[in-house]
Order: sequence, then structure tokens, then C-alpha cells
Amino acid sequence: MLHLLTKAENSGPRGVVVGVDRTQCIVRIDGVDTVCRAPEGLAPGDEVHANNGGVTEVLPRRTTLVRKEVGGPRLIAANVDVIMVVVSVVSPPLHPRLIDRYLVAIRQGGAEAGVCLNKCDLGVSDEDRAAIDTYRAILPLYEVSADEGVGLDHLREFLGDRLTAFVGHSGVGKSSLLNALIGREVAAAGTVSGDTGKGRHTTTRSTLHEVDGLRILDTPGIREFAVGFDSPHEVAEGFVEIARMGEACRYPDCLHLEHSNGCAVREGLQYGAIRPERYESYIKLLEEAFP
Repeated sequence: MLHLLTKAENSGPRGVVVGVDRTQCIVRIDGVDTVCRAPEGLAPGDEVHANNGGVTEVLPRRTTLVRKEVGGPRLIAANVDVIMVVVSVVSPPLHPRLIDRYLVAIRQGGAEAGVCLNKCDLGVSDEDRAAIDTYRAILPLYEVSADEGVGLDHLREFLGDRLTAFVGHSGVGKSSLLNALIGREVAAAGTVSGDTGKGRHTTTRSTLHEVDGLRILDTPGIREFAVGFDSPHEVAEGFVEIARMGEACRYPDCLHLEHSNGCAVREGLQYGAIRPERYESYIKLLEEAFP
């Protein structure tokens, strides 16, 4: 875990971490980037004090995005206002379960979540359209094409000057989308492997870009994302529509698995307020976390 340095150790000006390597970080102070020694567990978006080439204090975090890993939880980003899960439907294909895991982790960390469908110019099948509409019903969703310039103005307006993180599967075009929004190339854009259909990792570390009012953290693409839970009820809380309907459930501490009468979530599933795919994703995540 990150060692939060004490007030007695605090000295130096305040800045924001815009990039992190193993032992070093880049701290932006009054628009100037400085390389500093970094304490363990630091992440882009962290607000810090720095002096004499080192981070002297890490300020309390407003929001977090945490990924569960074998060695323990890993902080991906801190203090972001919005986390956009960037997806595609053709190259690479849509991965709803990955989206759900991201959304659960975002909800845990307190940031606002959104979904951005990139490469919409390649066409959307009926099956993928149904999945996309599932997310459109519960959170902000934007369909764009970084290559064709479609939908960028609406997305740019939604983001405004809020600190935003782009996350998602490798190859969905996060870096291309960032470049298109900003209007020039600030991040390396890659391709999808023709042999595997899987994305290549073109962004190798998280980097914060601040250009023309936009503040976007570009994160490396991943193929799997694990979420940690302290209790089974925390899994249900991670699904916004299940958590909302669960408030009306008549059974104390209900996990919405068996009761057919009086379980608001099961009833919502029957009349379509909760999509079967999302409920199945909740069950799968619950079984994985608490077998």
C-alpha cells in the first residue's frame, strides 16, 4: 500500500502526477513537468507536494480506480471525475463482461462512469446493438468514430474540463480517440493483430494530457480486469440498476438469487427493468468472488 507521508515531512509546491514508472513519476507543477522519486502505490491523477526531486506528501484522494492483481490491489488512476470505458464492436469485438467489471470498479471508486463506442463507422450488428442499448439505459453512452470524426463534438462537450480517464480493452482505439479529440497526435495509436483479432498494447503507461481545456488520462489497454470485494453485497452494489431496485426488496440482506415473490430485483428481471445479460454478469461475478 502507498505510504502517505506526514505533515512534518511535507514541503514543496503542490502538483498533479501525470505519469508513473516503477520508481519515478512526473509531477506537473504550474504547467511544468518535473521527474521525481515516487513512493510505492502512486498513480496518475494523484495530487502531491514535491521537493528536492521527490514526492513529500500525497493528498487525500477523491476517487480511485483499482484493479485486483495477484500481488494485491493496484491503483490505476486517482482523482478522476469521469472514467470512460472505450469499446468497439468489430475490431476487437465487444466484451460486455469486461465492461461490467470496469463499471463495478468505477462505482466502487466514486467516479462517474460512461461508455464510448469507438469505430461506429464499421457498423453494429443487431446483437451488439442490443448490448450497447443495455448500457445506454443506465449511463451516458456516446457513439463515435475517431477515424471519421463522427460524434466527437458531443463527447467533447460531455467531458468538458473534467479530469477524465480512458480505459478499455487493447485495440479499441483509446489513443486514436484522444488524438482525434485534441486535434493532433499526442499518443501513439496502434492496430489490432490480424492473426488473433486482439489489440496490441500501444500505450505502455498511463499519461495525463491537458490540451485546449481537455484533461484526459490515457491508460494502457488490458484484456482482463479483476475486481476485489469485501462482501457479496458489494457485488450487487456495483451494478447500478440492481442496487437501485434492491432498495425495494422485502428480504433483509437479499442477494437476489432465489426469491421469486417480493425480491424487487427478481421481479424487475421478469418485467424487463433489469436486462438478463446484466443479471447473468452479476451472478457470474458473485460466484467468482465468493465461490
